[in-house]
Amino acid sequence: MKNILQIILITFFNFAISWCSKKEESTTAGAAAPAPAISTFNGTFNGTCAGANSKTDVMVITDTTATEGEIVYSDSGCSTKVWGHSYNYSVVSTVIATVDGKSVSKIEGTTTTSSRTLYTDAYVTSANEGSWCGKSDWVKNTAQNVTGLTCSSLSETYPAAGVKKYDIWHLTGNTFLHSGFSSDGYATSLDYTKTKE
Repeated sequence: MKNILQIILITFFNFAISWCSKKEESTTAGAAAPAPAISTFNGTFNGTCAGANSKTDVMVITDTTATEGEIVYSDSGCSTKVWGHSYNYSVVSTVIATVDGKSVSKIEGTTTTSSRTLYTDAYVTSANEGSWCGKSDWVKNTAQNVTGLTCSSLSETYPAAGVKKYDIWHLTGNTFLHSGFSSDGYATSLDYTKTKE
């Protein structure tokens, strides 16, 4: 009787080990692939020139940071800058997803700083005389910190530090696709195309 009890216990023990191993294999096999490091996307990516007096997009990615910016040029060839602003984020790559038939990295960004830069003497003079964004110390070609400020004269409100925003990224060769950082959550389409410098 004792031997039969031992056989039953050993059989049950072996079955339990086998069942747990299969469950672990199944869970591991179904796990999502790890998202690539942000450094995989490192570079400066320019949007198509929007022409004179229109906003041309740029994205700069470096390891764990991203800067999403817009630059306005005075000429149709986008060679002479007038002004620009940028939104800076600390970023982490979360998971891989499929969007528009492409494998994308879901990116979570936390706002750090926002800045505005003036590239002409005329703009600097106007900014200082009008105290744009409550500041009268604007300097040509120098980024001015406007984090969390509402600049009514420019019809711009810049986010405060610590705001969570979300984007999706895809890189093929020198072509970078994304949706643009948004506090509304991850987008379901890749809306912007930029080319690596």
